[in-house]
Amino acid sequence: MGAFPGRNYTGKRVQGPVFVIKLGFAGATTSGSQLVGSAALVQNDMDTKPDLAPWLAAVYVKEAFWHQRIASELISRCEDEAIRFNANVWYLYTEFASMLYEKLGWRHMERCAYRRVAVDVMCKQIRPLSPPR
Repeated sequence: MGAFPGRNYTGKRVQGPVFVIKLGFAGATTSGSQLVGSAALVQNDMDTKPDLAPWLAAVYVKEAFWHQRIASELISRCEDEAIRFNANVWYLYTEFASMLYEKLGWRHMERCAYRRVAVDVMCKQIRPLSPPR
C-alpha cells in the first residue's frame, strides 16, 4: 500500500461539503449550515496496532439524521479514497456500531480493551489482493 501524503491539516474544499486533508481524507455533510455527519480516512487510529493501515475513523452522524444513509455515504467516500491510496484492506474500531459495519461488509477481527473501553476491531477487504508475480 502506498503511504499517505505528509501531515498538512489545511483542507481544500471539493465537491460541496467534502474536505480533503493531506493526512488522508475527511468527509463531512451538512444540512444548510449545520454539520450533521463526518468520517475520516487516517493512516493509524489505534496506537496499539501500528502495523494496520489505513483506518476509517471519526464516523459520526447527529441523531436527528440517523436512518438516512448519511454514515454509509460518508464511509463510501472514505473507501473511494482508500482505493485511491492503493489500499487492499482497511480497518476500524468501534465501541457500539459493529452491526452497522457488518451490514456494510466489514469483518470482525477481535474484541479488545483500548483506552479502558471494550472495542471491536474490524477490517474490510476493499479489492482482491493481487497474486504474487
